[in-house]
Amino acid sequence: MDQTEIIRKAEEYIKLIREILFLRKAVLFGSYANGNPQSFSDIDIGLFIDSLDPDDDYFHLMERLYELADDIDVRIEPHLFIKSEDRSGFSEEIERTGITIG
Repeated sequence: MDQTEIIRKAEEYIKLIREILFLRKAVLFGSYANGNPQSFSDIDIGLFIDSLDPDDDYFHLMERLYELADDIDVRIEPHLFIKSEDRSGFSEEIERTGITIG
């Protein structure tokens, strides 16, 4: 599957995500963004939010993100990055090197 088709699937997924979550940004990263996917590669999508609502359960939210991903393509691998909690710099690297979508 080519990058154009992957981006189309990612945009379709992001449209569903925006119905349940306020996204600051969504980024395709990993092998599909780098242009070197293998037949077994997953579709890594970084979902960037400023904070998680105190009433939200992180694990329930992740379960929902995976359910929505499965509706589009089972290879979609959502990665939730909460700005107020990420101190590793990993999310900054993804934003810098990935492809912004949706």
